[in-house]
Amino acid sequence: MNNIQRLFLLLCCIAGLGQGIFAQEELSYPEVEQRTLSYFYKGQWKTLMSLGDSALKQEIDYYGLRYRMGVAQYSRNNYWQSTKHFKKTLEFNNADPYAPEYLYYSQLFADKEGEALRFAKAYPDSTRKKWGAQKNRWLDYITFDAGGRFSSQPDSIGHMGVVSIGMGHRFGSFLKLYHNFSFLSQNYLGVKYNQYDYYLKGNVLLGKGWQIIPALHYIHLNGGYTNKILRVDGPTDITNTTKENSLLLYLGVQKTFGRVMVKPYGAYMSLSGQSSTQVKITQGIPPNPPMLVKDTTFENNSVTDKWQFGLDASYRLPVWNNRLTLGGSFAIHMNNDGSLKPIWGASLHGQLTDKFGMSLSFFQAPVTDFVRYDGAIFNNSISPTNWQVGAKAEYYITPKISWNLGYSLDYKQEQNFDFYYHNVFTGLKFRL
Repeated sequence: MNNIQRLFLLLCCIAGLGQGIFAQEELSYPEVEQRTLSYFYKGQWKTLMSLGDSALKQEIDYYGLRYRMGVAQYSRNNYWQSTKHFKKTLEFNNADPYAPEYLYYSQLFADKEGEALRFAKAYPDSTRKKWGAQKNRWLDYITFDAGGRFSSQPDSIGHMGVVSIGMGHRFGSFLKLYHNFSFLSQNYLGVKYNQYDYYLKGNVLLGKGWQIIPALHYIHLNGGYTNKILRVDGPTDITNTTKENSLLLYLGVQKTFGRVMVKPYGAYMSLSGQSSTQVKITQGIPPNPPMLVKDTTFENNSVTDKWQFGLDASYRLPVWNNRLTLGGSFAIHMNNDGSLKPIWGASLHGQLTDKFGMSLSFFQAPVTDFVRYDGAIFNNSISPTNWQVGAKAEYYITPKISWNLGYSLDYKQEQNFDFYYHNVFTGLKFRL
């Protein structure tokens, strides 16, 4: 036997050995039933899923196997996969007492709320109420939030206080509404102002992971300042009154499939301002009485239109029982002069336990007006945000009450100096 023949024989032996090693294990129905039932009661979800996948490849498919695989995927927060298994479970046995509830929550947590609500319509009112899937929820939840923005340059950029209240509503299985009222107050570069916000968002649940998200955000701001210039022959009083009205119209289209969510959107911003400055010059050297010698008012009106087009996306990582979600956003901001600037951000959310979750984020927006979070944040500061880093935690006190606490650091620029905001916010959400 020459060397070539020996080499050929060796390769054949290696190939045969590899085939034996990697050959799929032959399974039988009794073995699958016994082993998956044992893994199920022991909570060995990963092993159960591996065996179940092998069984399905060998065309061993039945009610008990699908139910156990559904519970295993659900327990590992793999809701898009548990949805498939519980649907198949009900095809085998639509009288199963537990699979419907599992399927409802699997679809809900897989961000397919429309499908979940429409599935629940087939069940009695008492069952839907237990699941929280009533036909209409006129008042679904209430939120209370408060916080402060603490400036590193308080003499020029004052601290800010913010309070807000929000309410959520659901109408049938196709429409959700959320609206929020907020108030903030600040002294900014010598101008004392108050700001009132109203925000309204809708979620049109189309099914199969599709949503249309329209939103409106209206801001009314009023403020001003008074300066007195003292001279020998009499004072000069300068009084300024400023009013601004800003309107944001937002439209997003969201699609969720498996681990991935994508949401392209567009936003239009209209900002109008009116400023009035009154100058009064008074003269009179004691003991002569002061006399008003000049009273002049200057008016200034402005209207600015801006656009923002972007894409938000997230991906649930297949690690740590699917408890980590990576998010990202990118947008192009267009001023009324046609100039374009990029806006981008990244985030990481971890559901550390069933009750406690935490998020980390980074954001950069070198513009004065921008949109975030479906238009819920409509930034109308005159100082660009060079960057922002933040962290937020949420804890479920009870299944219906959650508490959140957040902190972020903003680095901003004015014409002659830089400054920071230390932002601290907290809030409660009551699900009714």
